[in-house]
Amino acid sequence: MSTDSSKPHKDSGNTSESPENSTDIPTQIVNYTPRTHGVDVFVQLRDDNGLYNESADLQRQLNTKAGYHGRSDHPHHVGDMSPSWTQGDEEYHVGFYSSSTGIGHLNKKGDFVGYDDQRLRLFEDIDDGKAATTAAKCTLTLEPRGPHLVNKQKEPFGYPKAVDGQRYTGTYIKAQISYATNLDEAIGWISEYFQHLDDELGTSFISHWDPIPETVYFSGLERYVRHDLASMGRIINTERNTARLVHTGNEGEEGTMEEDVRHGDHSLFSVSSTEFEELGYSAGPRDDNGRLRVKKDKIKTYRTKNANRYSEDNYRHHPKTETKAVKGKLHASAWEEVIDRLDSILLHHLDMSAIGEENLVSDDYFQPREKDGEPEENETFESREYQAPTGRIASLRESWEGEDARRKLEGFILHSNTESYKDILNILMFDPEHEGRSVTYKYLQEKTGLSYSSVRRNVTKLSDARILHKVNEGCVFVRWASQTAFERVRDWLRDFFDPKQVLNDIKERAKAKFASRTGKDDEIEEIKEEPEEDVVEKDDDFIDISSGGMLDDDVRAELNEAFEEARKQMESGKWDDFGTARSMTDGGTD
Repeated sequence: MSTDSSKPHKDSGNTSESPENSTDIPTQIVNYTPRTHGVDVFVQLRDDNGLYNESADLQRQLNTKAGYHGRSDHPHHVGDMSPSWTQGDEEYHVGFYSSSTGIGHLNKKGDFVGYDDQRLRLFEDIDDGKAATTAAKCTLTLEPRGPHLVNKQKEPFGYPKAVDGQRYTGTYIKAQISYATNLDEAIGWISEYFQHLDDELGTSFISHWDPIPETVYFSGLERYVRHDLASMGRIINTERNTARLVHTGNEGEEGTMEEDVRHGDHSLFSVSSTEFEELGYSAGPRDDNGRLRVKKDKIKTYRTKNANRYSEDNYRHHPKTETKAVKGKLHASAWEEVIDRLDSILLHHLDMSAIGEENLVSDDYFQPREKDGEPEENETFESREYQAPTGRIASLRESWEGEDARRKLEGFILHSNTESYKDILNILMFDPEHEGRSVTYKYLQEKTGLSYSSVRRNVTKLSDARILHKVNEGCVFVRWASQTAFERVRDWLRDFFDPKQVLNDIKERAKAKFASRTGKDDEIEEIKEEPEEDVVEKDDDFIDISSGGMLDDDVRAELNEAFEEARKQMESGKWDDFGTARSMTDGGTD
């Protein structure tokens, strides 16, 4: 993902120096701590690629002996082990196989010679290629690293530098880990594989074991809490509220909203966005310019597959809600800061959903305190303090419902001395050609007749007002800043413009602008004019894409239903859907 030169947070006034970030954000305390779920861990060894080379030699020997190349569905069996990350004393098959990497070196003739990565993981039945279904996991991928590496085009392979700015030569290990409490524990799990191979096969892998602290990185860190099924509907409604206030997009880079309903019940609901900071969640590691180094956050609520087969007494019957640092590969030194950020988003959403300690469900790894405050057996968690930026969320929501929002939209749509703002907004709202997707500056330029600089200037002002959102992906893409922004602008535009007529008016103005800039009075005549009856006939086929919103029909219908219920609750004084909701009664998954 390329750097967004538009600096949307800085331009919108939301930086680490902004009032909402520079002042103390209120904090709250809970008597339990979320648990780490998944994380990818990366480390290099100070071994001159010794461990990788020995593993590649072992792979070749096993391939020759077995008469086939080890692969994921048919790995080589290199013994059994009962690793520390699994529960109980059960032993699992250790599978060893390889896969092409696309990197290699040049031989003396200048030919490309590729390297295969080397992979280790646990299997329940290695003959059938059935991977182990343990809750905690540790799977490894090994590759070489050094200045001799090239890609298939014979160009130097520029792997990332370590935190100290150096590129080290040595075995590179990527581990997919779950339920490790910290990085030291994860690194220890990784080494267990190599100690096992030495004990089982007489190899010397552990002699190469020398992790370089500067190369220890992590990404995709997840933190979770398990709670009872009765509270699942509430947290999903809160997550929907979040989706209405931050940009989620529909291409995946800026963010997504995902929903899965099976047999009438939710099995998954998630919201990811690059703009959780806009809601006041400012905790987390920052670069020298004050920008968050976690590029995208996600909050997700889900149940395991076939959860309804389990009784209510089994934790698998109940959902998890978890947060994830989706974008950003960070050095080990940022671990605690990322956890602070994820816990703030997670615990604050749970609080806004009236999910308290009485709703929590223990599992094999998450073991919260009981109602009387006494730790459960094997309790290892402590009380947790976290950011609770309720005021920021409420103010952002109110900004789209109060007088300021009305004046803001009036200024752009009614009182501006230029048609530019309303033309851009109408094209984004009603033009069927873009099908509701993000559009480029060039698209807006062609549709409105504005110059590139005018499009850029006007889009920037609309972005600063949090009406539009822009992201730089080689070229700038523009779309609505949020579902709420979309709905408010749609209502205003429909009050003052007929969608079919306004698009025709914009088209005529665009012709005139193009002609004016080229200095050719007859330019308009070069554009084929359609007969009036043809225009009317096409108008009959006009599809008002603004009727669909930014969301799919079924998602939007359920969202509207949830918000209608929320409005009734607020009007009765029973519930503030963006505040602490302790008075709300437990509900089901509706």
